[in-house]
Amino acid sequence: MIWEKQKNKFHYSWHKHMQKFIESEECDEIFAYLKQRKEEINIPDLCASFQETVTEVLVNKSIKAIDEFDAKMFIIAGGVAANKGLRTKINERITHVKVVVPEFRYCTDNAAMIGVAGYYQYQKQQQTDDMTLNGSSRLKMEA
Repeated sequence: MIWEKQKNKFHYSWHKHMQKFIESEECDEIFAYLKQRKEEINIPDLCASFQETVTEVLVNKSIKAIDEFDAKMFIIAGGVAANKGLRTKINERITHVKVVVPEFRYCTDNAAMIGVAGYYQYQKQQQTDDMTLNGSSRLKMEA
């Protein structure tokens, strides 16, 4: 079960498996691994374990970067800063430098911006494409 509450701590049964794949940079192999298991996969547990692992890796790498570059301040922003689990871990573990985290309401991702850009592009052309274009973070937007 996803939330086995034991002494006010949550148990994520997939955490150790996620950690193995994320740390070894073999994320693509996780689905093959999951298919090999003969048990039913509890999707909420799998998702919670993934989030737990990713936030742990982000904080560990942030601490390593702070130490390596002798940073005096740590700033996190954007959509990732809206993650409550990540915020908690940052506050608990990054204590040796000043930490700046915007208020939750200012931590958004780019979905609204992309939606507005799409709206205006549609208004300009009055058509949609055939949906064959792959996503790319480097595409230029025309005004």
